[in-house]
Amino acid sequence: MTGGVPANTVGRMSMPRNPFTIDRIEVYPLRARAGRMPEMSLAAMPDRPGLLVRLDARDGAYGWGEIWCNFPPRANRHKADLVEDVIAPVLTGRTFRSPDAVQAFCRARLSRYALHVGQRGAFEHCFAGIDIAAWDLALRASGLTAAACFGLAEAVAAPYASSVNADGFETTAGAALERGLRSFKLKVGAAPDRDAAFVRRARAFLPAGAGLMIDANQAWSLDRATAFLREVRDVGLAFAEEPLPADAPFDDWRRLAAASDTALAVGENVYGVAAFAGFVDDAGVRYLQPDVAKWGGLSGALALLKTPAAGRAAVWPHYMGAGVGQSAALVLSAVAGDGSRCELDVNPNPLRTDLTDCAFAPVNGRLPLSDRPGLVHEPRADALARFRE
Repeated sequence: MTGGVPANTVGRMSMPRNPFTIDRIEVYPLRARAGRMPEMSLAAMPDRPGLLVRLDARDGAYGWGEIWCNFPPRANRHKADLVEDVIAPVLTGRTFRSPDAVQAFCRARLSRYALHVGQRGAFEHCFAGIDIAAWDLALRASGLTAAACFGLAEAVAAPYASSVNADGFETTAGAALERGLRSFKLKVGAAPDRDAAFVRRARAFLPAGAGLMIDANQAWSLDRATAFLREVRDVGLAFAEEPLPADAPFDDWRRLAAASDTALAVGENVYGVAAFAGFVDDAGVRYLQPDVAKWGGLSGALALLKTPAAGRAAVWPHYMGAGVGQSAALVLSAVAGDGSRCELDVNPNPLRTDLTDCAFAPVNGRLPLSDRPGLVHEPRADALARFRE
């Protein structure tokens, strides 16, 4: 396993602490039609939804964030309503001294509301996107790039190619190899009778030394996961992501880890630093995959990196969405260290490739971070108009 967060990585950050007062919060539900969609065991994706949030401060500073909304099909519109109707009135007019204080305030004021209406997860997704926007605002206002803020090199290790389907695998993987990607995560679980053959076919196609992982999207029982990982044990998988439901008992995860040589990965459906630590300490998980647009934003991920659990596991940020959140996830991967790799969905997605000026194309095994002040790549006005619902 390539893992462990360097002890001094987070300590090099320069927290922007210029107070800002939120004057306006605006949401941008987006939707794009694309070609081949990821083939997941969870559900079909008929198109690419997105939800951006913009914070404007009274002094003219602004920042962009992204809220996770892949499922269900109109989740972006529902969460836009939550931001506009519930969260924005609580934040507008408030002054904050640092970006991480915004999410903490949201959670303190609205956790009981989220519990009452039975939507804790949806609110956490909104808090995460607002946190990204607060960081972007604070860095822009301070004139800091993400690299300068966190003491990083100006490029991050190349991400890994994810959501690679069985249909057309050779074409998709070949194009990703030409772009400089050297690790691949396959979607499994949707076709149980063909999954093992797909994994072996991928291993045979990829060059020697290429990393290979699988993602079952919580599809399997303990018995099925154990049997499958034993069936493909000779393939040399780097990890198996969500072979069990994220809420399965830690004992099931621990039994699966003990029964297999393949490392287990989890994180996109985990909420809270304590829960992440539990997966390492009590469940035998060796790869943690926080999603900055789904839980915690950047602030939550930074808190995770400071824990002993993050030092005993690899932190590989999860991500599948638009270009704004993708750039935040890449910054997190850079902060986590050279042993980290960020996820990059390689299926057609105009919200990733056309929304900002960043092509997310590695150069010599590394992907440049933005050289402009702020955390994320800013969406272009013409693209916002094109994709806005």
